[in-house]
Amino acid sequence: MANKEILSRFVQITDLARQDGIKPEEYVRRIFQESIRNKSPFINPDSKFVVLGIDGFSSDIFPSGSFVTKDEAFYCVTQKESEEHLYSDGDEISTTFHVFTMEGMHVPSPQKTSPSNL
Repeated sequence: MANKEILSRFVQITDLARQDGIKPEEYVRRIFQESIRNKSPFINPDSKFVVLGIDGFSSDIFPSGSFVTKDEAFYCVTQKESEEHLYSDGDEISTTFHVFTMEGMHVPSPQKTSPSNL
């Protein structure tokens, strides 16, 4: 997927946060808190890292797993990305996956340059 497409997904989080009058980190934390309240099986409040999926078609943002270590979280991202082509018709509508701390900070992939300052 092109970096431009990935960047647009991060801009979406920033724009939604701005609309709510909060920082992007707080917006991401609220996604986590709501998921925990709704007893999502994909997020554990005791974890340190959460993988978020950002759907390129519907623009939904959703937790895809929570992990104790950064390595576990990036392994999840790798697995999700390798399967994504089975569910999507093209890069522009595929789901991208990103690692965040439970504090809402984006954790750049060790293989890629981070497209944002989240």
